[in-house]
Order: sequence, then C-alpha cells, then structure tokens
Amino acid sequence: MVYIDKENLPLSWAELEVIFRKEGEEKGEKKGIEKGIDQGIEKGREQERKSVARNMLEEGMSVELVAKCVALSIDEVKKVAEEMSK
Repeated sequence: MVYIDKENLPLSWAELEVIFRKEGEEKGEKKGIEKGIDQGIEKGREQERKSVARNMLEEGMSVELVAKCVALSIDEVKKVAEEMSK
C-alpha cells in the first residue's frame, strides 16, 4: 500500500509513477518468490514419490501397483525402473 505524506503534496505524475511502479515491482517479486517456493515443494514431493516407487519396485511389486500407490503414471514408474537397471 502506498502512503503519501500530505505535507509534500503536490506530487508530480512522474513521482507518482515511480511510487506505483516500485509498489508493482515489489508485488511481482513477492509473487515470484511464492511461485518458486511452490515449485520447489512440488519437485520435492515428486522426488519422494519416485524414491518410494524405487523401494516398492525393489521389493518386487508390479509397475501397475506401484503407479497406483504412489500417484505416478505407469510410464513414470517404468522410467524409475529403467534408471534402477542402469
């Protein structure tokens, strides 16, 4: 929120533009940080699902069952299995 000191009025349009641009940049930066955090959390969750899938595959469970249990697609579980065999 922009607070303008009434003692320093009147502000020119250029000064107002600078104030509002700065506020917009701050809001944009905050949104960008929040989005980055959300993406990092989701990436961590996906890595955990793949780790659990690896463990389940090592225990001899079928690709289909693993996919169903860890909320990955069958193709994603197959990729995990392929990575394990390398």
